[in-house]
Amino acid sequence: MTTESEVSSATAVPLSRAEKEKLLTQMYRLSHWIDLIRLFGYQTLPMAQAREAIKPLAEKYGKEPVASACETMVEISTQGQEAFARLKPHIRRMSFQILGPEPTPNGTVDTVASAPPAPSPQAEAERPRQTKKRKPKAPDLPPAPTTTPAEKQSSPEALGTIMQQYHAAKERHPDMLLLFRMGDFFELFGQDAETAHKLLGLTLTTRDRTLTMAGFPHHQLEVYLHNLLKEGQRVAICEPVEESLARGPIRREVTRVVTPGSMIEDDKSDAAQSPEEKSDASARPVRQPRHFVLKEFEKWLTEAGLAFVAVADVRRTTPAVAPHVAALDFIVLRADEKLLVTVRPRLQAKHFNAMRELQTLFGTEYKPVRIWPTEGPDGWNWPECSVDFSLAESA
Repeated sequence: MTTESEVSSATAVPLSRAEKEKLLTQMYRLSHWIDLIRLFGYQTLPMAQAREAIKPLAEKYGKEPVASACETMVEISTQGQEAFARLKPHIRRMSFQILGPEPTPNGTVDTVASAPPAPSPQAEAERPRQTKKRKPKAPDLPPAPTTTPAEKQSSPEALGTIMQQYHAAKERHPDMLLLFRMGDFFELFGQDAETAHKLLGLTLTTRDRTLTMAGFPHHQLEVYLHNLLKEGQRVAICEPVEESLARGPIRREVTRVVTPGSMIEDDKSDAAQSPEEKSDASARPVRQPRHFVLKEFEKWLTEAGLAFVAVADVRRTTPAVAPHVAALDFIVLRADEKLLVTVRPRLQAKHFNAMRELQTLFGTEYKPVRIWPTEGPDGWNWPECSVDFSLAESA
């Protein structure tokens, strides 16, 4: 059994970047690690209570995985004759996005303190009685000025890091609806939420009973975006721009601004269609969310017997490559051809530039192509379009 001072010195060893990345991957990807972190939180538990609390996790995930996670994340200290368990200091710091901010000294205390012994009846009887002094009545004061929910939310003390990011983005785009990515959802707040409720029929909820909000799953972005543009709305999309969890909360920025004048490839009226498009009405671009099309294309590659690598899997296992392959979805080997495939109905300038950098990175023998399915009488087809870098400036 180690003492408190021994534990602190043992856990104060700094971690290398590789060790920290490996630890973060386990903490935020393994279910039994996440449940163990939530079990302890910022509190210290007596050993007997900790063992009882861990038993259901051991039954659910197995004794060995849970024991291994405890060995990495939990420290044991002694106070007098009792033993206590808690998360190691660096684990608590790195668990910010699971547990939220650590309680302040004025909030919940994260250590266990033994209750003072109750006084004996004899000592209670011998204690001199103290007469309570009446406090003078406070003079009547004018009522404090009331603050609106919006003012409360805008005060620095009331904003968490994520909401600070939201307000910073909203200040830069005040005349647009701001779609703010939080986890697997895009959220709208305040007046934006009210507008989205009227135009899209989204359900209104509240944040901390003060700020109105509404949201929808991230994979339905293009559908809702299309409807907002039809209603004449201007939209700014704020998303995470990094995936590393090593430096605290993920940074978010506005990555896309869309106005009613933006071109939507699959929303052409008959008057705007070319004669070739009118004659080929049997093969129209598929109007489905991109995440669904990606799954269908991967299924088609498997059925066709083509060798391929899904870049989404690479990004999950190796987050460091994410900035370099942002516009790439698949690497496909077809006979002697090597294809850098992006599955999108259209390309923007940033996609052209990213594909050009990818070709420089992989070599000129890799051919960048854009693929988006068309739907005809025989089902989906997968036409290929070569990426013309000369269009980067006009995209």
